[in-house]
Amino acid sequence: MSLKQRLLVMLLLSFSLLWSVSAYWLFVDLSKQMQHTLDQRLAASARMVAGLLNQLPQGWQQNSSAVELPDMPAVACEISLKTGEVLLKTHAGLSSSMRQADSGYSLHQKGGEAWRVYTLKSDELVIRTADRIAERQALSWQILLTAGLPFIIALCGSLLLAAYGIHRGLKPLLALSVKLKQHNPLSSEPIAIPSAPAELTPVLNALNHHLAYSSQLIRREQAFAANAAHELRTPLTAIKTHAAISKQLCQPGPAAEHLILLGNSVLQLQHTVEQLLLLARLDSAGNWPDEPSQPLAEIIAQALSKLNNIDRVECLNIAPVCPALPAELLSVMLRNLLDNALKYSLNTGLVCLDTAVEQSTLHIHISDPGPGISADDLKQAMQPFWRKGQIQGSGLGLTLVQSICQRFNATLSFSHTPQGFTATLTVPLQNHR
Repeated sequence: MSLKQRLLVMLLLSFSLLWSVSAYWLFVDLSKQMQHTLDQRLAASARMVAGLLNQLPQGWQQNSSAVELPDMPAVACEISLKTGEVLLKTHAGLSSSMRQADSGYSLHQKGGEAWRVYTLKSDELVIRTADRIAERQALSWQILLTAGLPFIIALCGSLLLAAYGIHRGLKPLLALSVKLKQHNPLSSEPIAIPSAPAELTPVLNALNHHLAYSSQLIRREQAFAANAAHELRTPLTAIKTHAAISKQLCQPGPAAEHLILLGNSVLQLQHTVEQLLLLARLDSAGNWPDEPSQPLAEIIAQALSKLNNIDRVECLNIAPVCPALPAELLSVMLRNLLDNALKYSLNTGLVCLDTAVEQSTLHIHISDPGPGISADDLKQAMQPFWRKGQIQGSGLGLTLVQSICQRFNATLSFSHTPQGFTATLTVPLQNHR
């Protein structure tokens, strides 16, 4: 979960809890106030009726007959003498239940409905007023809706404003991540974020310090590898020359055989030095020199000219195209892949080189009848100086191929087939239409 998502979740939970508690507290308080107000309305209605009746001439009760008014939907009223004689009433079905009420407030059930009753005894009269509990509950729900809807709207608005504020606040971090992705590891140029907040300034300063130090270390390592490989070139060439001369001057025998082994070792070491130099050039920050494009067939011929056992290599469907990679580098890639295929196929069967063109890319398939390599070993094979088994070599072949792919937008993939193992090199084409 990202930092932005975590902040939004925390704000959502916090706002929801605070607003819910506030809304619940307000609803409970309003409900109590509403119940109190409605009770006061019942009591005020009863007292008002009592006040009006007290203004009538004395003895009016004896001259009055019972009056029954039509039912009112929400309220009920009954006026009776203390002797039990009813003078006025509504809701005839409720009248008998209301007569059981003592002075003050009480609850009564009639016909599956609950009523809130207030009883007032004044002189010879008993006045009872009542209202439905259902009406009170409907009013409570209306209050809940009226009070809750603004809270919900305010909560959603707060979350939207918080999300916008978090997005604006995290913009410098997003800008920093973009800068880091675009930053060249070999560049010592510091990373600058316009209008960076004060909290991010120490991070930027520390990051720029580490970037500068890392860039210096990388350049020093590259310079050391390039200089070491370059310094080894001259003595290796001299040793190779002297070994060749000594071989010609030496009589056949054990000494001559040792000179042959010495020459082969020098050749292997010279090949390793050349690959180290090439790796150092690839890892440098400079641009690769522009070279005129060459046809694929010529590049393959260059790669085959530096291999042994080329009679085991079969070339099929060589496309008449010009790859966008420098010819020198593509030749090195093909030579290393073909050399691995020849070595790890146990020196049996043919190694097939096949090509296919798809839109603006060229697929070069190198297949051998060998057992291939496992996924775990393949990860290690990309590391420098790793070799499987007792196979001779520098262990830099796949590392070099992978470095060239990363530098020139190419890809290298492997697959197992019933016929053996296949390495597929995918490279862009030059001026392909």
